[in-house]
Amino acid sequence: MKKPVIALSVLSMILAMPSNISYADNFSVRDISGNDRFSTAVSIAKKGWEKGAENVILVNGQAVADSLSIAPLASKLKAPVLLTNSNFLNEETRAEIERLQSKRVIIVGGYNSVSQQIEENLRNKGFEIERISGDTRIETSINIAKRLNDFSKDSLKEAFLVNGIKGLADAAGAGAIAAKHNAPIIFADVDKYENVKESIGNLNIEDIYLIGGNTSLPEIFENISDKVERISGSNRQETNLKLIDKFYKNYNTIYMADDGSSQGSKLIDSVLINAGIIASNNTSERVEYIPKSVSQEETGQKENLDTDLKDTDEENNSEKSLSESQERASAKEVLKDNLKTASEDVNQTPASTLPEGPVMLLSENRGFTYKQMQNIYNHRDMLESIVQVSGGNKFKKYIENISDFIINKDDSKANSAFDKMMSYEYVTITYNIAGKKTRLDGNSILQMIECNSKNNFNLTFNRQMVRKFISNLSVNNLASKKSGPYAYIKNGKVLIEKFGNSVYLNIEKETDNLLSKLYSQKSYFDIIPNYTEKAAPAGAVNLGNNYVQIDLKTQHMWVWKNGKVVVSTPIVSGNPNKGMATPPGIFAIRSKMRNVVLRGPGYASPVKYWIPFNGSIGIHDAYWQPIYGGNRYLYAGSHGCINTPLAAVSVLYQNVSIGTPVVVQTNTWANQ
Repeated sequence: MKKPVIALSVLSMILAMPSNISYADNFSVRDISGNDRFSTAVSIAKKGWEKGAENVILVNGQAVADSLSIAPLASKLKAPVLLTNSNFLNEETRAEIERLQSKRVIIVGGYNSVSQQIEENLRNKGFEIERISGDTRIETSINIAKRLNDFSKDSLKEAFLVNGIKGLADAAGAGAIAAKHNAPIIFADVDKYENVKESIGNLNIEDIYLIGGNTSLPEIFENISDKVERISGSNRQETNLKLIDKFYKNYNTIYMADDGSSQGSKLIDSVLINAGIIASNNTSERVEYIPKSVSQEETGQKENLDTDLKDTDEENNSEKSLSESQERASAKEVLKDNLKTASEDVNQTPASTLPEGPVMLLSENRGFTYKQMQNIYNHRDMLESIVQVSGGNKFKKYIENISDFIINKDDSKANSAFDKMMSYEYVTITYNIAGKKTRLDGNSILQMIECNSKNNFNLTFNRQMVRKFISNLSVNNLASKKSGPYAYIKNGKVLIEKFGNSVYLNIEKETDNLLSKLYSQKSYFDIIPNYTEKAAPAGAVNLGNNYVQIDLKTQHMWVWKNGKVVVSTPIVSGNPNKGMATPPGIFAIRSKMRNVVLRGPGYASPVKYWIPFNGSIGIHDAYWQPIYGGNRYLYAGSHGCINTPLAAVSVLYQNVSIGTPVVVQTNTWANQ
């Protein structure tokens, strides 16, 4: 069995802490991520543009939507994508722009995304500036598509259409593919189908790929052109994988980026690598920059024509459409004259260390899916490199596990273990607890599996993860009696239990039972776990959903109404140092009175509320108490009653009745 060899290399020009793992047979795992998204962008720029770049694209590091459609234009201009904050350019990004010896910075997004101050500072340093933006992310993507069209010798033939709100992950998965095909990524507003259709028509695009299912892009979008193909999966990872299957039949390098499921802004890493892979490998042509003013003039003409068309009859519409088409074609010929092709220019397109390959989107919390692992495994004979773009140590662990199978591809035991692991994809184990079903599906099982060279490819399960699943099963619904909370006295302490009959799982035993079922590789349904039911002890008092709870230790009182706390207040109880401690026990409210005078040896105290529950002991307001709670009861306590703030006792008075249980404890109930 082949063992990985860790190769340490100095990459101080790339990352502060690089990670390069080399394996036998020229297979390697590389980590080109940075400490944050800004340094990751710089790292990719250094990898792909060692000798500089004429153009740089600058986007806000938080504005994922603005950046997701930029990869095709970045590829066309052979431009790295760098990130900025909205109001200032961080030092690392600024230094990289200077290292690249760029002539021009293309800013994507409006002034709220990348401020005018950043633009002016760059211009003052001698950089040419272009800004591509729109009133919405939809409009920004259209304007990026227009600029891509400007720099293309021929009209754009294809476009990738995604939902502009829900389909950002779909756009992330399509970036490198769209760039390779010189096809724009266009965001769609599902409520403005005709506007989207018109924008695509203005660009003369005929072949449309709809990325996402019908909930993302409704069925009507299948009529947006004569040639429409939908690519979708049940989730973002599956959609991404279907894109890979269609456009990358074979690959020897694959890039791993965050799918944004835990945090949407993490999709930015896929933007960076999508643009970086294709742009840094684009040697087909050198495109001379076309000032935006040419495009603006053409666009302005189109907009005026479209405006005029709205107020004419059908015949005039036909004539003007022909005129518009002729003008567009004429303008396109002018633009073609400004395009120059040449052999690879050293400064423009240096040799890239980012080999071409698909970008696979991983879940930070769940890692690979079965189909993703199978896709990589199917390429094991040709795969030379897995490149980590984001994800930190979690991704590193996921990648190391699949890499184990790649480097041991000639080991029969490793291959058998992989096949066995894949067989769990459709295994399902379902627990049925009083009608409530909890499902352990194949993807969750995959996270529990441990199978690699460290355990000699013996497939096992992480007991801690299995135990956690069992511990999260809620079995209280299995109780035969549901009397609600009850109070009882045990060893001199007054206790409250939340459920009339409590149910307990034997966690370790049930963990063993589940492990046994997992090892069988079979599905099981409607399992009722073994449990122990603890009945209420003799003499217990059923509290129902309405009761008063007083804790003498913490000097606090709660009033429960319909199972919810309606009063929570500090109190002052009886003074134990004078032999007047409030006695603990289980009682009930005997009466309710207003505006009475409480009398006893040496005192007569007028109160507004009086709620007795234990002989002459009760709950009442106490105007003479300046503060409540803490240890005040030890030196300024009552004669045994519960002194309560006026505001709190007035609410209590309204929410209790004669017979309401009162539980006086010297220890707090843990489940209150």
